[in-house]
Amino acid sequence: MKDSMSAELKAHMALATTTVAMLTKLVRADGEEFTVTLDHDQSITFNGDTYEPSLGMDSSNVETSSTLSVDNLDAKGQLLALGISESEIDAGLWDMCAVSVMRVNWSDLTMGDELIKRGHFGQISIG
Repeated sequence: MKDSMSAELKAHMALATTTVAMLTKLVRADGEEFTVTLDHDQSITFNGDTYEPSLGMDSSNVETSSTLSVDNLDAKGQLLALGISESEIDAGLWDMCAVSVMRVNWSDLTMGDELIKRGHFGQISIG
């Protein structure tokens, strides 16, 4: 993945204390979009999207390998925190959902973002 971080954001990230937040955008196959921040307690509006805090969610580290195998990420938490219902999952609406994760400086959004990961969910199930 190419370096997508601006010089200003890179300099901010090098500081001992930062004001960064992770933003996650989910786009279902039907075009419905969901935007959340898992680690900030206030809404962040960035590039025309409002990322709502979803403090009931928790995500693992992304497992990445140097081979051609698929990266893995476990998202755990309350489905209702994102407005996701069991019936939507059972209906397959979340299968192959596009996901992008980026980091921003929430105190100065003009610094742009750093794209962390982009990809698609596989088949979603409740377990």
